[in-house]
Amino acid sequence: MILDDSPSNLFLAPLREALETVDAGTGKFGESSTIMLFGGSSMTHQDLITVVTSSESDNWLKHEDRGVFTFKLNLDIAIREKHSQDLKRKPFKESWAMKFPDPVAFTVIYELWYRSSFVKEYYFVSVDGHRAMLPYPDTSRFSNHLRITREQFAIATAVNGLGNCERYLQRFEISDRAETG
Repeated sequence: MILDDSPSNLFLAPLREALETVDAGTGKFGESSTIMLFGGSSMTHQDLITVVTSSESDNWLKHEDRGVFTFKLNLDIAIREKHSQDLKRKPFKESWAMKFPDPVAFTVIYELWYRSSFVKEYYFVSVDGHRAMLPYPDTSRFSNHLRITREQFAIATAVNGLGNCERYLQRFEISDRAETG
């Protein structure tokens, strides 16, 4: 569809711009980030993961009391904390999570949603008196070697804010391997 500057099409100009790409600047891994907004079209699973991993902490509207984090550039994308009686204050006792001034740690689950569709869940640990939410690392190779994926890192920066948890996330190695699950 071609839009001209006629009065009947002037109201569509912001929509046309919104359906194009947005330059999100330089990403946290040094790459240039361009985000497709997918306003009227469908989004694939890989498109969604690409948007999330290309996002920055300040791209998210944070409502921490509700445990809801909404992507500013596409309000159809949200991360929600799963509230379940089974998870309330469930202690987490792996050594890496208890090496903070406050050694008490708890399990928290975040869910990625696109529109009204549940997409995926991510297991996190609330550490150091709820000062940071850290993703479950892959410790399968070495128990003291903490590895997370870029996808987990992106969710962590969305729910924490990079400034809040930078010193906590320094303990992790960021891996390029694809997330499974």
